Amino acid sequence: MGRGELTDEVKKVSVDQLGYVVDMAELRLMPYLQYCIMNSEAMSLHKLSDEDHEVLHKWDKKGFIDSVSIRPRLTKMFYVAITEILCVAYCQDSIIN
Repeated sequence: MGRGELTDEVKKVSVDQLGYVVDMAELRLMPYLQYCIMNSEAMSLHKLSDEDHEVLHKWDKKGFIDSVSIRPRLTKMFYVAITEILCVAYCQDSIIN
């Protein structure tokens, strides 16, 4: 499997960090959310699909983010979880253990 795939390792890390297995919609939205948070940018409405909005509502209900607006704020725990998940999903070949 390649970068950005929902591998067994990604599933394990998501369970360890969040308590459940993330789906592909969540995995694909995480890099964009992280980018917006890191750069203090609003999420572009035209870049968000209906599925993305559903994911944001899911995260809001779980208490990971406090808003489903274009400028969501997130908990530190969720930010760390996203970082860990993205590291496994996208950066494995670049990480020195």
